[in-house]
Amino acid sequence: MRRRTVLAGSGVALTSLLGGCFALSSSPDDPPSLPSGMSVREAHVPGDVLPDSRERRKRIYDRETVHRLFTERDDATASIASDRAPDDFLAETDFEESFLLVVQYGTQSAKYLELDRVERGDGGLRFRVVTQLPPSNGSYADDLQIHTLFLAVTDPNADAPEGLAVTVVDDP
Repeated sequence: MRRRTVLAGSGVALTSLLGGCFALSSSPDDPPSLPSGMSVREAHVPGDVLPDSRERRKRIYDRETVHRLFTERDDATASIASDRAPDDFLAETDFEESFLLVVQYGTQSAKYLELDRVERGDGGLRFRVVTQLPPSNGSYADDLQIHTLFLAVTDPNADAPEGLAVTVVDDP
């Protein structure tokens, strides 16, 4: 008799514990919030795509957000490891109309980076990037990997920003 109470209670407890695991804070199908007229193409790459820099990697492994702005194709192709860049992403970026923002962050290898929103302010543009976990039936390793998000930004209302802020929100 007591066994039924325990079993019934464990079902409720399990449902309560797992209920939040299936809630989506933002759907992958939801487009990012952008200022009027702006468009953004994005591509996530697990791993590091920029030349080795001990200081930059230390900042990433300390969970700081690192970003780099490219306004010229030659600078981007010289700085980004071609074997690590998303297929045709650089070739399809029109640097006459757009700029490229490369965002790097250290988090679990199972996660990926996704643009949540861009805001225009007096100081320039503010980018908010979130980490996401893919749907899964299993658990994830508690490891640390550099993740890179490529953002090709086209803004007919302004040139490449002089002021730029990027924030990565882990587990939004």
